[in-house]
Amino acid sequence: MSSGEASASMTDGHVTLRAVQPNDYAVIDAGQRDPDVQRWIGTPWPVHELPARLERLAAEGSPTFAICESGPGLLGLVWLNKSIDGGATRSVGYWLLPEARGRGVATAAVRLISRWAVEELGTARLLLRTAPDNERSKRLAERAGFRRVNVPDTVDVVFELEAEQGNRARRNVRVRGIK
Repeated sequence: MSSGEASASMTDGHVTLRAVQPNDYAVIDAGQRDPDVQRWIGTPWPVHELPARLERLAAEGSPTFAICESGPGLLGLVWLNKSIDGGATRSVGYWLLPEARGRGVATAAVRLISRWAVEELGTARLLLRTAPDNERSKRLAERAGFRRVNVPDTVDVVFELEAEQGNRARRNVRVRGIK
């Protein structure tokens, strides 16, 4: 992954995705300690490890972006997981601070990163996995244009967005900072 990809900025006019900055680390640390984030995402990373982990993940093809609204303040994170088949398929993950939930912020963030993955990285298929009892994430996946698929041998509920679907699902979205 090039540094240009890791530093891309995207917006739909309401929600902006931007590179994670050092002044975000304290908010990320607090956010990942939220009980709901821990329930769905897992154990938080130690704050002193954030810079190295985020840099390593980006270098391996798994970029993470800060989710913001009108100001620069961080509301959560959205990321692409490393391709599982040479670039054609990636998965999307995200979390939000409690005060940002229920306003469409995560849906917009997933749409933005999905469009970027399809249009700029050439991703043909995106997956969004969630626990069977995570109703909010299941509804978000559907609102973001993903469709539920049957995947054998998994306890997760899996949603899929194929590139052709992705292009139709993303209207009026500007992508900035990408050549």
